[in-house]
Amino acid sequence: MKKPFFSILILIFVFSANAATSTRALDFDPIWSYIMPLMQGSLGKTISISFGIIGLMAAVCRLNILAIALIFAVAMGLYVSPIIIENVFSATLPR
Repeated sequence: MKKPFFSILILIFVFSANAATSTRALDFDPIWSYIMPLMQGSLGKTISISFGIIGLMAAVCRLNILAIALIFAVAMGLYVSPIIIENVFSATLPR
């Protein structure tokens, strides 16, 4: 029972130096700057609306209101997730 815990602990210590000393890589910035406006622009709104229509149809077919709530949450997550991802990865710790 203790072996997996210690193995994970050792891996964290081994790779923490690499994580702490790494610099910000700019390899994926062009991809991110292309995807983020799409998800919050016309493509994201179109996908969100289509999720809403699919959710309404699923709710009517299954006579279940939970499908509407689930699809509404997915549509909101699609629109808000680029903001959350950018804030999480650009966060700094106070000194």
